Amino acid sequence: MKHIAIFLICVFFLLSGSARGQQWEKYTAPDYTANVMYAFAVVQGTPFAVLFDGLYRGNASGTQWEKIRDFDIVGLGYYFFEVNYEKNVVYFNTGIDSSGFYSVYESADLGKTWTELDLFPGLNNALYDLAFIGDTLYTYQYNNVFSKFGPEQPQVMDAWP
Repeated sequence: MKHIAIFLICVFFLLSGSARGQQWEKYTAPDYTANVMYAFAVVQGTPFAVLFDGLYRGNASGTQWEKIRDFDIVGLGYYFFEVNYEKNVVYFNTGIDSSGFYSVYESADLGKTWTELDLFPGLNNALYDLAFIGDTLYTYQYNNVFSKFGPEQPQVMDAWP
């Protein structure tokens, strides 16, 4: 009888854990003529959406949206939007700077203020994408993958195919 009780308790915890993962929240996307959403993320309960003309921040229910970064994805042909969920920092690129490279910006206050970064000195911010695993930032450029932890210089990852 004791084994059956333990088994049933384990089944209960397994099922209740997966039920939480199956809950979905519905957000209303910003309402525009060309309503194509290229990226979406929720940071501290605040939704963010990348549309053809910029980065938008919504209210907690996603019913009201405000454009917080402006750009032309059609003319630019390229963008990235990344979130470091451990630090609640949003990263976004927009436009090409005077050197001909994409500018990279970060916001640690949910998009209220932005700081231009030089994340990978020597790579001229000609980044194709950003990704976080924990606090380590990864990017790729010119057939190489680079990693960067905190303020250290970027390192080329060995044995990349």
